[in-house]
Amino acid sequence: MASISTKKNSLKLPLRLILIVPFIAQIFAAVGLTGYLSLRNGQKAVNNLASQLRSDATNNIDRHLDSYLSVPHKLNEINLEAVRLGLLDLNDFQRSGHYFWQQMQQFDVGYINYASTAGEFIGVERLEDNTFAIHEALEPDIVGLTSYETDSQGNRTTSEYDPEGGDAREEGWYVDAAQSRRPVWSEIYQWQDEPEILSISSSYPVFNSQEQFIGVIGVDLILSQIGDFLNQIEISPNAKIFIIEQNGSLVAHSGTDLPYQIVEGEPQRIQTTSSPNPVVRATSQHLLQKYQSFDNIKEATQTEFLLNGDRHFVQVTPWQDELGLDWLIAITVPESDFMAQINDNTRTTILLCLGALGVAVVLGWYTSRWIARPIYLLSEASEAVAQGKLDRQVTVKGAKEISVLSSSFNKMAQQLQSQFNSLESVNEELEIRVEERTVELKAAKEAAEVANKAKDRFLANISHELRTPLKGILGYSQILQRSISKIEPDQINNSEWEKIKYSQLHNLKIIEQGSNHLSSLINDLLDFTKIKTNKIELSLKKLNFDEFINGIIGIVHMRAVEKDIDLEYQALGNLPTYFWADEKRLRQVLINLLNNSIQFSDRGQVILKASAIAYFPAKSNYMAQQTIRFEVKDTGIGIASDEIEKIFQPFEQLGDRAKQQDEIGLGLGLAISKQIIQLMNSKLKVKSKLHEGSTFYFDATFPVTEVAVNHRR
Repeated sequence: MASISTKKNSLKLPLRLILIVPFIAQIFAAVGLTGYLSLRNGQKAVNNLASQLRSDATNNIDRHLDSYLSVPHKLNEINLEAVRLGLLDLNDFQRSGHYFWQQMQQFDVGYINYASTAGEFIGVERLEDNTFAIHEALEPDIVGLTSYETDSQGNRTTSEYDPEGGDAREEGWYVDAAQSRRPVWSEIYQWQDEPEILSISSSYPVFNSQEQFIGVIGVDLILSQIGDFLNQIEISPNAKIFIIEQNGSLVAHSGTDLPYQIVEGEPQRIQTTSSPNPVVRATSQHLLQKYQSFDNIKEATQTEFLLNGDRHFVQVTPWQDELGLDWLIAITVPESDFMAQINDNTRTTILLCLGALGVAVVLGWYTSRWIARPIYLLSEASEAVAQGKLDRQVTVKGAKEISVLSSSFNKMAQQLQSQFNSLESVNEELEIRVEERTVELKAAKEAAEVANKAKDRFLANISHELRTPLKGILGYSQILQRSISKIEPDQINNSEWEKIKYSQLHNLKIIEQGSNHLSSLINDLLDFTKIKTNKIELSLKKLNFDEFINGIIGIVHMRAVEKDIDLEYQALGNLPTYFWADEKRLRQVLINLLNNSIQFSDRGQVILKASAIAYFPAKSNYMAQQTIRFEVKDTGIGIASDEIEKIFQPFEQLGDRAKQQDEIGLGLGLAISKQIIQLMNSKLKVKSKLHEGSTFYFDATFPVTEVAVNHRR
């Protein structure tokens, strides 16, 4: 056994070696891998960076074009709507000129103008110093233009007449819209008086109220403003951004080159394949060589080409709008703008990694010695404590963390000793607390039982006190019925006596039913307690539907008469002739609902409605069943929306209206009714609006033996 233990110990490596070797190996691997990846991924980083920059710049340009080129359309639509509403009269050039002048203050456009079919013209131009001039031609079919300078309020000041002003009806912005009779973009054109300015016009035809064409309204954009925006986009020092039409004509570009060239003394637009800028020219030629035509570029694509030995990355993206513009956004970025800095960074990284490797080797050696010694001492002390020597202490000098660890170890040993000593006293204290808690719980349980017994005695006493007079009333009503049935008529004929007798018996029958119901109300408190303790069950028996409903109507009828309220019963659908239900509980619910409606109504009517909702035919071992909706609707004071849920709470009386009633009750009627309806597997619902009345209703399914064809009150 000793030889085996010695062999195992010989295979264990010292902590110093375990610390230094992996540390040096990791540093060496990191240095080598960093240098390799720096060299290998430099080109990939350039590609990804250039691609990302081109994509971001393209998205930025796309959003700017969407925003900038939508302004003329919005202005034209605003102006046409103003004409339609009568806010702008295009025949009043004085007011129209001032109206266009005000729009020029708010929108960065070059020209807003209108020309009629007769050749009349009004327009406002933005000048180079950001002031504005108003141009107009008032005489139909006469070539000549009057120009006005304006002050800061848009008022006309000095004027100048140009007899060779030209006919607006011959210009592209007018002709295109007049021919197509729809909103269009004009061709990019140069202004007659300033041919070095490239412009594009959004033109809308104008129609009068009879849908007759009367002229064209337009807004000019100066394309040099797009070039100004392209110059603001920063990609790299030598990046080039330009926009091309499908025919190869240059629309706008970054840089200081002019967007036109002089041919025989006249400014002309530039074809990108013959551009004086070598990057624009080479990029266009590469795209034509790859795609044969600009029309074939249908989606965003990235490519690259060599120019003077330097690789250039290209992204070209189509841009269109709904009115027919179809341009290409091209971005060219030279690789040299990125690679030089990346190469310098790679060399610097490798040198720093090699220096860090040397320093790490030296520091790792001394650090491992500094850490290993105190850890060894702590491991010896830990083994002693594990063997039960809790009084063992250790003193270690070294790093702050090691010193803290040794101090914590000593405190741990002391606390363990203290915990073992105090364990017995803690157990005794816990037993005392458990015993005290048990006594408290027992006392609380006894108090709850006493409270429940007191509540039951209170309810029994209340029930006894109320039952005593009610039993007397019921007894006298029964005596009166028997007495009347024995009386023989003396002075009146039999037919009149039978009417009187029938009437008195009917009234006494109603008194008896009302007294029986009043007696059942006395049981509300006990019913509520039974429901809460799940001690109430439904007892079904066979009932005649009409007799059951008429009995309920008879009970509440006199109360409705006393308040001068119209009490009405409505039967809808094929209701049953006989059905099985708990007569007492169902009557209790309906009378509760009717009494509430009568109690809280000072006018109008109370309607009890019974509707046949669904019929389920009999099956084996099951009677036929029918779902009936009982609904009580009144025109009373209604219930506020925030109080609807409260009315179903026990002992709850809401609002000042309840205080004005002579018979408030215990506030248990709706609470008990809700619970009874839940026993019927249904739910009591209410719809109400303050001062406009309430509707209480529920759907219940009953076994039926026969369904009548129709029921009416």
